[in-house]
Amino acid sequence: MEQIKKQLPAHSEWKAMLHAPTVGQAVLVAALFFLSCLILPITDHAVVAQLYTVLCAVFCYLLLRSFRGLLLYALPAFVLYMLSGIVPSIQSPITLTAAFLTILVGGSCGGFFLTHYHSPRKYPFILLLPPSAYGIATWVTGDPLRGLLTLIPLAVAIVTAICLLRLIERPTATALIAGTLAATLAIAGLITLAAIGALHGNPVVAMGDHLRSGILDRFWQIQAMYEELQPLYAEMGVDLALPEIDYQAVADMLVNIFPGIFLALCAVTGFFVWRLLVQQLVAFQSTNRLPFQLVAFTVSRVGALLFVFCGLVAIFASELTAFSAICLNLAIVTAPGLALIGFTSLFTRGRSCLSLLLAIGLLFLVFRNPISGLMVAAFLGAFQILFIRFVPSPDDPDNHDKGEN
Repeated sequence: MEQIKKQLPAHSEWKAMLHAPTVGQAVLVAALFFLSCLILPITDHAVVAQLYTVLCAVFCYLLLRSFRGLLLYALPAFVLYMLSGIVPSIQSPITLTAAFLTILVGGSCGGFFLTHYHSPRKYPFILLLPPSAYGIATWVTGDPLRGLLTLIPLAVAIVTAICLLRLIERPTATALIAGTLAATLAIAGLITLAAIGALHGNPVVAMGDHLRSGILDRFWQIQAMYEELQPLYAEMGVDLALPEIDYQAVADMLVNIFPGIFLALCAVTGFFVWRLLVQQLVAFQSTNRLPFQLVAFTVSRVGALLFVFCGLVAIFASELTAFSAICLNLAIVTAPGLALIGFTSLFTRGRSCLSLLLAIGLLFLVFRNPISGLMVAAFLGAFQILFIRFVPSPDDPDNHDKGEN
């Protein structure tokens, strides 16, 4: 697949370069899009979520033909699986993973489908899929409001298709997809709070109070479970006592940093949706030339400076004030992209033994303390953006003054 690195095609030329998929490819993509919309409202059913997860894994492997590429998508899914234990109202640990996959596969497949079938002649078929998914989901769950979750992959797919057709650069497209996902999820949250009668006064305060009470309830459940198991383990000589923890303080802290975590998860999801869409273009041979701006990923110097400033404020703040909480949330939002650049800079250069030692040490830190490891990788990525990428290398002949004799 040839990449266009300098002269980028106009929108009309880019649309002409896109080849229509075969009938089999179109049916496969449309079926996955429909199934993703349908599954999202019923991901709390463990068997359905597990079967859908296996289906997505098979599809991604057949698309990528590489276990290494599949592991990249498995990483955020595994992180969500681990986080499901402390998320309120989550009964099955596979629920969050399946929900992530519905947005990932549904958004990318829907974006691919809408890109090739956006003509008015094909609108009836396109517009038939979401209402059908909504009707079936409403019939299965018996809740019309819950059935509206089928619209979330559709919203992501529409924005993804628009970004692809307009040749929007990858960082901007990722931000637009993440913003759309965050907005739709926030609306879904507000509708849920209104439906249960918990929406009162300021919506942000109401969502925070509901989240705080849910986190505290989950903490009490975990403590009660440990207290029930403690006598049994004491007979075996195992001390299962929990340390003294101020659950209220922990819940308050989690609520304060929730906006940053929420937006960071949306950004990571947008990144993988766009990546999977581009890989579908390659696997289905939808174009002979792949514009460089669709695959090039970077972070602006302003974003790197913002992370460095906010990260340092959050690290050295003696207490969590309003300003330090805002800085911490901004650092969390900007960290994933910079951490990716930091990891890439270590694992692709390989210029010295020091780079190898740093890479091994960073991996060890990530496994020992994931948050600290990711923050170190993000600072490394910020350093890469601010200094290395914009300082000419003396060994690069392109940086020499060509006017000198």
